[in-house]
Amino acid sequence: LHPKIHGGILADRDKESHRADLERHGIEPFDLVVSNLYPFFDRPDIETIDIGGPTLVRASAKNHAWVGVVTNPDQYGAVLAELKANDGTLSDETRRRLAVEAFASAHGADFYGLPRSGATLTLVREPWEVPARYAFGRDELVPLRAGGRIAWRLAS
Repeated sequence: LHPKIHGGILADRDKESHRADLERHGIEPFDLVVSNLYPFFDRPDIETIDIGGPTLVRASAKNHAWVGVVTNPDQYGAVLAELKANDGTLSDETRRRLAVEAFASAHGADFYGLPRSGATLTLVREPWEVPARYAFGRDELVPLRAGGRIAWRLAS
C-alpha cells in the first residue's frame, strides 16, 4: 500500500488541488487497474489473505469517474476491445459497470466463493444498535461493532 500508487488511483482530476498534488509528488494518475484477488477459499491459509488487492479494487472502483477496474479475466476481452476501439479510453458507462462488478467481487458472493442470489436488499437510513451476539446454529457470533450504532439497517 504505497501513497504514490493510491494517490494515482484516487486523484480527482477535476480538482486543481489533486492535480497539483500529483505534480508536486511526481505521481502519475492511473487510468486502469487490473487486480485478481488471491483465491482464499481455494486454499485458505495466511498466504492467501489478500490485503493489497481488495484495497486497489475498492480505491479504483471508488474513483470510477477516472479509473477503470478489471477484477475478472472474463472481462479482459471486452475491455481490451473497447480500449483499442476508443484510442485507449473506456466509456463512463463501462467504468461504472466495472466498478459495480469490482465492489461485488471484493465483497460479494464471487469473492467468498458463494452462489449468487438474485434477491434485492433495501437499506433505510435509520440508526440501530448492533447486538452483542447473534445465534449461529449451536454457536454465537460476536460482531466486531457489537454495541455500536450504525446509521443504516435492512428495510423490513
